[in-house]
Amino acid sequence: MEEFIQAVGIYPAGSLVELSSGQVAVVIAECRTRRLRPRVMILLDADKQPVSSMAVVDLKEESSTATEEPLEIIGSLEPEAYGIDMAGIQL
Repeated sequence: MEEFIQAVGIYPAGSLVELSSGQVAVVIAECRTRRLRPRVMILLDADKQPVSSMAVVDLKEESSTATEEPLEIIGSLEPEAYGIDMAGIQL
């Protein structure tokens, strides 16, 4: 199992995730040294509403602006969660 995680990563590119801030994002790049802190593109705000412009966030460097705690992934979501059309997203 360890080798599989090392090869594929915990959150492979294209995974839909929820962040500790309540925002929903898609993983766009993995971090080989910190597998739990990939680069993500924010799709929905904390109220689960589409953001006006999709921002790319590097989780190994970012913290939540509300709490100053490290911004982290709290879980994976199904690809169609919150009505998101993953086929229409350009990574």
